[in-house]
Amino acid sequence: MNLRTGKKIDGTLPRVSIWGQKGHFKLTFKDGVLIKKEACAEDSASEFCYISPAFADSHFHFTGYAIYQASVDLMHSRSIENIQEQFLDHMNKYKPVFLFGEGWDDSSFTDGGNFTGSDLDKISRELPIAARRIDGHKSVVNSVAAEMLIKKGCSVDPQGILMERDSINLGSYFEFSRETVERGFALAEKKALSFGVLAFCDYVDPMYYDHLLKRSDILKELKIRYFTMEPFDLEDPVSNERIRYGGKKYFLDGSIGACTAATSFEYIGKGRAPAPFYTKAELLKLFYADLEALREISVHAIGDNAVRLLLEAIKDTKAAQSFRLEHLEFIFDRELELLEDLGCPVSLQPNFIGMWGRPGGMYEKCFGDIYKRNNPLNSIVSRSGLPAFGSDGMPFSPSFGIYWAVNHPIEKEKIDLEAAIGLYSVNSFKLLKMDTGFLETGSAPIFLYFDKMPDENRDKERFLEPDATINSGRTVYVKN
Repeated sequence: MNLRTGKKIDGTLPRVSIWGQKGHFKLTFKDGVLIKKEACAEDSASEFCYISPAFADSHFHFTGYAIYQASVDLMHSRSIENIQEQFLDHMNKYKPVFLFGEGWDDSSFTDGGNFTGSDLDKISRELPIAARRIDGHKSVVNSVAAEMLIKKGCSVDPQGILMERDSINLGSYFEFSRETVERGFALAEKKALSFGVLAFCDYVDPMYYDHLLKRSDILKELKIRYFTMEPFDLEDPVSNERIRYGGKKYFLDGSIGACTAATSFEYIGKGRAPAPFYTKAELLKLFYADLEALREISVHAIGDNAVRLLLEAIKDTKAAQSFRLEHLEFIFDRELELLEDLGCPVSLQPNFIGMWGRPGGMYEKCFGDIYKRNNPLNSIVSRSGLPAFGSDGMPFSPSFGIYWAVNHPIEKEKIDLEAAIGLYSVNSFKLLKMDTGFLETGSAPIFLYFDKMPDENRDKERFLEPDATINSGRTVYVKN
């Protein structure tokens, strides 16, 4: 069977191994529709291709990722000097009116430097320069950018560190051209299709929507399904059969990398962790005001103190299924018991394990031995009413996340491969309230095609990057 980008699938796959099903099959397609699925004889001498459900990223800042595609990529920087070199290279090559970079991670710096605005002033004191950390919760700006941002109502400390709230919305303060935004979205969608991602949940602040999306037809032209928790209260948001809105997001704490996650244990060298951003009474006031109007309330909670407070507040609302919990990077027995009682939907980020959860990683640097309790996937999955996986863009890659779910450093928290694929696909689609089905006869299916059985030992973190991505019976991506 030929798989050609842009064409409906047509023909036969004679020997197929299918996710979640025993045995092997012969699949016949006609004009983009699966017309026959039949068992085929076992043949140990023959190689079988593999088909899995398409992925849905249940937590991904697609709009921010699109801007990231048009920005200076700092993800592989290993020192302040690296960051300066990349900005200088971009400045000399493109002659921009401002410099905007994303992705740096000081936990991987080899020089142990303290990154501040003065480091960016060495690049230029004429162009505004902003560099946002990989988690989005911390940004460093030079003196020109600081002056500009303060005029726009942002808070910048004397070292050029932007307040966390303003860092999250940083892209909306810079005047990206329409052409830049559209190019970024095209590149982001191309990357998503190459990873087998056909749906995601974004978090678009109304400021971002007005500044970046409202003035163009970007969202209407997407090939993939788009759900966002924001902007829930706009009068006329873009909407069609692939795009929908409904919901609101609250941050109950910050991030571990920014030392603002609300944990019951101290940060090494920093002392006591900060308290959650809201009290229980404040949370309940917000929740009761929103529950009648909103389809869903999403809450970011990373540290165990934040998670426990959130679960206790949700219990009082008696509306657990209206909530969606995000992250839960450190959660212990008391919180797990509450989660099991409530059965709340949860979006987990297994990608964080590979990024920061291994020995010597950021979690250990911040917390010492307690890092071994990070992201207890199996414990949470077994207690959540609807668990799903998402990347939060760190990095954007279901294959990376599934690899680390299967290879979790803590044996009892490992997820088996088929379950991990389901959490990043079928369950994530359900969490997004998009029930796509999987290889149903008579349907125009969505699925991922692999020439050979995926082999994590051979391909490591990229072992589940598909050879072809099929969306509603049409090939939307073919490798090479």
